[in-house]
Amino acid sequence: MKEIYILLTSTNTIYARAIRLYTKKSYTHSSIALDDSLNNMYSMTRKYYRNPFLGVFKKEEIDKGVFSFYPECPAVVIKLKVNAEQHNEIRQMIWDFNKKKIKYNLRGIFYRVIKKEYHAKDRFFCSELIAYILKETEVFDFEKPLNFVEPSDLLSIPDAEVIYQGPLANYSIDNLQFTN
Repeated sequence: MKEIYILLTSTNTIYARAIRLYTKKSYTHSSIALDDSLNNMYSMTRKYYRNPFLGVFKKEEIDKGVFSFYPECPAVVIKLKVNAEQHNEIRQMIWDFNKKKIKYNLRGIFYRVIKKEYHAKDRFFCSELIAYILKETEVFDFEKPLNFVEPSDLLSIPDAEVIYQGPLANYSIDNLQFTN
């Protein structure tokens, strides 16, 4: 068995505050990583950290970009066990997303607000992207429209293990705070 990791965060950007206000949930952003150090972590995020309106699929780092402005933001790291084939498929999907220049699915968020299913080819928002990856690789299916999956929903995946909860800046594989 291999593992993948999902990071949930909640910064204090205007966009994150709006998401918290709408969803009434603690976490507003999600990222997927192939290693417990989160060195190979990806998400739908801002292309330029100062511009919240231009989102793309890209590699994230916990001490750069928007995260560098909110090092004390609440964070949860979830570990999921996957088989070798699923791990390879996820790695390949991430590689393909990087090559395709996947864009942000702002329309999908609008449709979510009006409670309508919507999916655009090669466009996602953060939790929608992770739900898509998990569904396509048969790791987990939320059994609802992908644009209805919110970051906090990722905590409800059966067999997901919370390995860290606390300020993002304190996350380190040498200093894990197991919560189970």
